[in-house]
Amino acid sequence: DKEYEDFDEYNTDIQSLEYKSSFDNEDPLTEAFRNVFTAKEFAINNVEYASKVQEIENENKKFAVKMLDLCKTSEEANLILSNDLNIKNYFSQVYTAKMAYPRIDVAIQTENTEFV
Repeated sequence: DKEYEDFDEYNTDIQSLEYKSSFDNEDPLTEAFRNVFTAKEFAINNVEYASKVQEIENENKKFAVKMLDLCKTSEEANLILSNDLNIKNYFSQVYTAKMAYPRIDVAIQTENTEFV
């Protein structure tokens, strides 16, 4: 299935946790969360790939946790948690204005309990 091949190809770097952003205006953590959303949507219409999609979701979730674990100071962790370049893709403008830590809200939405 061509659609699945494109999906699988897109996430190859994430699976090895040696991720390099493929978009100039994105950070790897935003991409990891977006990949989880994309995988969940893909799984709805392509149940035959459920195990592969679950693997991709898990790798992206692990990547997000690893990135947070790499923070050396609480200031670095605060910077990561309080910024998300694409928060508008997940929540409405009214809601995002009230978020102190948007990445935690996105992690909750993607069911990434280890990140939270």
